[in-house]
Amino acid sequence: MLSKNNLHITTDKGYEFIIGERLKSLPRAIQTPLLTLSNYSHEWIYKGTGDEPVTIKYTTLTHEGKTIIATYSESRTGGICMALSSLPVRSGGHIK
Repeated sequence: MLSKNNLHITTDKGYEFIIGERLKSLPRAIQTPLLTLSNYSHEWIYKGTGDEPVTIKYTTLTHEGKTIIATYSESRTGGICMALSSLPVRSGGHIK
């Protein structure tokens, strides 16, 4: 089970991981910037099927000692699509 306690025990043992987060379970102060498209200032571009370029915009922010990485792509669903992940944060706020 992925309780906060189990995640804490896992990171204390030195394991690093990515785990999905539910947007609606995050505090409103975190949801608001994740729902603001202008915050998605980073881009990752890759070749999709048929070699057409697919652009994924993403943003990161820190919450409870973890980095949330949220992505946005119009081409995947015709609208906003959130993929939230939590990673342990290194000192200085960088992703490990």
